[in-house]
Amino acid sequence: MKKILFFVFLFLTVGTLNTSADGPEADIQDDASLFSETKQIQDDCSQLAKTIHANVYIITTDDSSVQDAEFEAKTLLKEKVGKEGDGIILYINMSLRKMYVWSTGNIHYYLGQSRIDSLLDDVQSNLSDGFYDEAALSFAHSVESNFHKGIDRKIGYTYTVDSSTGRVTAKRLFSLSAVISAFVLSLVSALSFLIFVVNRYNLPNSDYEYPFHENSSLKLTNAQDLLVNTFVTTRVIPRYSGGGSGGGGGGFGSGSGGGRSF
Repeated sequence: MKKILFFVFLFLTVGTLNTSADGPEADIQDDASLFSETKQIQDDCSQLAKTIHANVYIITTDDSSVQDAEFEAKTLLKEKVGKEGDGIILYINMSLRKMYVWSTGNIHYYLGQSRIDSLLDDVQSNLSDGFYDEAALSFAHSVESNFHKGIDRKIGYTYTVDSSTGRVTAKRLFSLSAVISAFVLSLVSALSFLIFVVNRYNLPNSDYEYPFHENSSLKLTNAQDLLVNTFVTTRVIPRYSGGGSGGGGGGFGSGSGGGRSF
């Protein structure tokens, strides 16, 4: 009986751990030691991750070896969630005095360019004034606010959202008028080309014969080619030895984001 209870307890414990591991995460990596309210920021970002069904990351650094904040932010998010996984990152580099926000997966549908610009305005203002905790909190609050506004829709697309997983499906919308317009335009173009060709090359009458004797000439000449020399050039083509770093290529997939100096 004790063994049975032990295995039931173990099963429930493992199941709980797996459920927790499979859910979205929030991670605050303050390598530049900017935040004094780390717990509050962590709590807000953890709640945000659950709300938007996406991983949330805030990373600060003073690494002077980084040359491009945008590339670094996209690379870090790709390493954590994959090429087009569900996630968003706020990357702050104190050495460059630049910050960058990048989102991929479902959440990027909620962050069009105008919303990103508004978010960046809030974060940049706080960073410039040295209010680093407020910058991180305003980032989290802005993302959540934009999520509750709904998808930032593009003209010509229709969207469906799975309420349980947050999965967004975007489909190109073709209206009946657009289809008819495209068909008419292609038909007119084809007919115009056909009429032009017929009028351009149409002969005066059906029994017309081209006077090729009067309008042609033939001249034959004797030519001889002499082989002077031959030579062959050889080159060894090196084989690719593999090596290099992994990561599935340098592409970052579709997403939305932007950056600012402060």
